Amino acid sequence: MTVFSSSTLALDCSVKNITVCIIKDNEILTSFNEEEMSESQSKVLLPIIDQVVKDSSVKLADIEHVVFCHGPGSFTSLRVGLATLKGLFDESISYHSVSSLMCRSLSQKDNRSDAVISMGRDKVAKGNWKNDMFVEEIVTINGQEMTPSSINPEAFLKLSPQSLKKESLCTAQINYLLMPDFGK
Repeated sequence: MTVFSSSTLALDCSVKNITVCIIKDNEILTSFNEEEMSESQSKVLLPIIDQVVKDSSVKLADIEHVVFCHGPGSFTSLRVGLATLKGLFDESISYHSVSSLMCRSLSQKDNRSDAVISMGRDKVAKGNWKNDMFVEEIVTINGQEMTPSSINPEAFLKLSPQSLKKESLCTAQINYLLMPDFGK
């Protein structure tokens, strides 16, 4: 990640799978990326973060930056992820949030493909690049089969400083709270 040279924990738990990685000096030291967790995220997220941190040889206290995919996605999953980060770190941490859809788009082979997350009831959140800007919208799919996008930990390395929203971990919120009418 060009914007972070010191230890960074990056987390996406906006859908059923969880992606966690430790980045230092523009290199992923360790990562966890699991499709379809068999247990609820509230049970497995902390042990996963603990294992990734241990595998990286970086101490939790040495992490200076956190990058969190703030949604769209499952409201409960996002809430669990943000609450976990707020429990692990204090307000001195450099906290950044980023769109879950943008990270999914950057995970695609061409780094700029459409990304989708199911919103239920024949609706998907869709993100794509238009004129070097990332645009998100909610669209109706009318029974069409949509393949949900997943995140490759390498996508975090492709984020630009402009794509990251710097905020305080104490006042951070998921995007449903910030944009309740998203997509209308």
